[in-house]
Amino acid sequence: MENCPPEKAARGDEAADRPCDEDVCIDAVVRHNHTLRVPVIDANVTLARGVFVRGESTMTLDIARWNSVSGWREHFLVMALGELCFVYEDIVADIMKVLAEASGVSTRCPIREGRYSGSNARAQLAPLRHFPSLPYGRYRVHTIISGLRSKRRRACMRVIADVVPKN
Repeated sequence: MENCPPEKAARGDEAADRPCDEDVCIDAVVRHNHTLRVPVIDANVTLARGVFVRGESTMTLDIARWNSVSGWREHFLVMALGELCFVYEDIVADIMKVLAEASGVSTRCPIREGRYSGSNARAQLAPLRHFPSLPYGRYRVHTIISGLRSKRRRACMRVIADVVPKN
């Protein structure tokens, strides 16, 4: 899990050279916890400029699917999920509950600006409510957060995930 590559053309060369110039900055690693016997996430997240205030932001997922012959199939599935706080509290509530327990962040909006750290959050997730089932395979998900009125990109996070049969 990482921030998306900077948009040099949209932000200017100066902004693209900084580590993170967005309203959500994430630094995370997935590792295997032998005690829990599952993969876990250790993460540091910084929230800025009121990104998690109700009515300020929207979320879109742009999903690519890996094909061993032709590489990434871009825009395999694009989903405009809607207002960020609605998404946070309803659509991805199960994921956020796990991350909130590990980091102490609120599970309800608004979420204060600041830096949040968490470790040992389970990375093995059950199917999400309101989300289509995906065929087994490898996916690259760009989670794009934009201003509700300005449409300016406020954050982008990239995750590569495998959909595998349940054991």
